[in-house]
Amino acid sequence: MTTLHSNSVRESSCTTQVVETRVISGKVKGKLVVKEGEAVKLTSTAQANAIEVQSGGSLDVEGATTKGIKANKAAVLRICGAHVGAIRQSAAPEP
Repeated sequence: MTTLHSNSVRESSCTTQVVETRVISGKVKGKLVVKEGEAVKLTSTAQANAIEVQSGGSLDVEGATTKGIKANKAAVLRICGAHVGAIRQSAAPEP
């Protein structure tokens, strides 16, 4: 698996650790919005129609299914073993 971080560093494993503020393992109704300072993990049983990661938010998709992810200056965007229809990502936040 390839992991893509918001700073465009790629790793060849799924070992990046993210400390989550919320873990989702079921079906999400409506759009999932990850706000600044939040760290959300979607487990392998999670399903989300659309996901938006706002500036400073972190998303860890661990085998989940989603139609699309839109990330605007996400702190972390980790996708491993997931089924994702489309990904749209803007630049990482300034240090």
